[in-house]
Amino acid sequence: MPRTRALRVAVLAASAGAVAIGLSGCGHGEDRPGTTDSASASTTRPPPAFSPQAANASVDAKAVDYAYEGLPTSVKGPNVFFTVANAGHTEHEFEVVGADGEPVGEIAAFGVGETKTLAVVLVPGSYTIQCLIKEGSKTHAELGMKSTLTVE
Repeated sequence: MPRTRALRVAVLAASAGAVAIGLSGCGHGEDRPGTTDSASASTTRPPPAFSPQAANASVDAKAVDYAYEGLPTSVKGPNVFFTVANAGHTEHEFEVVGADGEPVGEIAAFGVGETKTLAVVLVPGSYTIQCLIKEGSKTHAELGMKSTLTVE
């Protein structure tokens, strides 16, 4: 896609609510907003919505067993850049969900010791960060791996 068209698409999407671009895929092939499949990432992934240097907020977090460590309760938007390290004992994911319950960005399941990034353009409001990996009959979110983030 030509650069000017890609920029126009990103601006239109941002003005409609929120747009998410995963800068690092996991390869599980999930079809959710903001995710990438590592096998096709180089050919189908749109250009990032913004670079890490253009972020209004940079968040470094750790995914541990049934919790996220280092997530603030609020950030300045609209450009939020997440770096998430899996410091737990199992795979985790990092999904950003809007107040309407719709996912706006995700780092799909990634393994122990891996670090992934996500650039998300978020309008002011409240968002849920959660991990939907199953542990028995419950998700990690149901076991406590869920946080609220307010974007100012």
